[in-house]
Amino acid sequence: MLRILIVEDDAAQSLLIGMMLAREDITYTETHSAMEALSTLARDSNYDLILTDIRMPGMDGLDLVKVLNHLYPHIPVLTMTVHDGFGLADQAVASGAAACLIKPFAGADLIRAIDNVLYRQVKN
Repeated sequence: MLRILIVEDDAAQSLLIGMMLAREDITYTETHSAMEALSTLARDSNYDLILTDIRMPGMDGLDLVKVLNHLYPHIPVLTMTVHDGFGLADQAVASGAAACLIKPFAGADLIRAIDNVLYRQVKN
C-alpha cells in the first residue's frame, strides 16, 4: 500500500487531496507546513512519495524540495501550485521535484501524476 506525505497549508485543500487519495486506498499523512513535514519525516521517513504545495508561509515548497532531496533522496517529490504565471512548475522541477501539478486538478489527474512519478522512479 502506498504511503504519501501531504504538505499543504490550506486545510480545505489538504482534506480534498486526502479524500482523492483515500478513494484509491492510498494511505496518507497530512502536514500543514514545511517544518511540520520535516519533523514528521524525522520520526518516520517510510513514505513512497511527498506531495507538497509550492506557495506556503515560512519555508516554501521550492526550498522544501531542495531540503528533501538532500535529506531523503529516495523519496520522490511531486509539487503542486495554483500559480504558474511565474514559471513555478519549471522552477520546482529545476529544484529537484519529479513533477508539478497545477491546481485545481481532478482526482484522476493526481493519481496519474503519482503513477507517472513512481513508475519513472522504478524504471530509472
